[in-house]
Amino acid sequence: MYKYFLIVFLIFLYISSDSQNRGCIWGDCINGKGKYIFDNGTTYEGEFKKGQLNGYGKLVDPYNNTYIGFFKNNKFDSVGMFLKNDGSKYIGQFKDGKRNGLGTQYYSDNYKEKGLWQNDKFIEEKDFKEFEISEPYSFCSPFLEILSAIENNFESIKGDLINPLLKNQYKCKIIIKEVTAPYITDKNEYHATYFKGDYIEAQKKYNELNNIIKKCFHESCYKVVSQPLISSTKQINEYSIISTFEGCNKNAIGAKVTTTLLQEKNLGKVEITISK
Repeated sequence: MYKYFLIVFLIFLYISSDSQNRGCIWGDCINGKGKYIFDNGTTYEGEFKKGQLNGYGKLVDPYNNTYIGFFKNNKFDSVGMFLKNDGSKYIGQFKDGKRNGLGTQYYSDNYKEKGLWQNDKFIEEKDFKEFEISEPYSFCSPFLEILSAIENNFESIKGDLINPLLKNQYKCKIIIKEVTAPYITDKNEYHATYFKGDYIEAQKKYNELNNIIKKCFHESCYKVVSQPLISSTKQINEYSIISTFEGCNKNAIGAKVTTTLLQEKNLGKVEITISK
């Protein structure tokens, strides 16, 4: 079944490549992080490189078979978990889309095969520490790095002009995988889009972004106050740095992080701005 699922999945990838109905729902589905829905209903949310599934992500097929873990060139690779809709699951190492290496196949609560696998076949029992499947990446690390650069007006992370015709928008050297279209203005402001798409989904993403930012500040040496700003056309939340603990530059005091949810008909857009 695992091999069959992989073959079917790759076929659908091939079919979808020329379809008019394929969809990047949000994010950067070429080189970044985003969500893509294939023609057959398969959804993928995770990292992309050169338009292929590369890095950490989650794939769910129309039958609710789910893979969570790492991909390489559209195939399961490195470490991951494949959960079938009948409740059985495999947690362990993959290579070229197949179970290769150490892993545990749970057939039921009372029966499992734990050991060495080769090309989807169980070879022999081996004892090892169970694998933990988690994304090896933190939104907070690059976010706080961008925030710290406000002390030098973002000069340390400001790249070339995005477009020679746009004289006030510069590339940002620090990448946050979840955001798209990031740029720094000559007014020393960082701008980026967190989500763009269906408004109901945008509301969820707006709440998600605010929860992430609160978590980032909680883990940092900045003390902030937050408040919603009143607007009849959009939702806005502003985080103001009022003091710093040991380890943070005091020049960041007064900096503001603003999250915005805009609506146009049934579409929504979630943005983030950092300024002082």
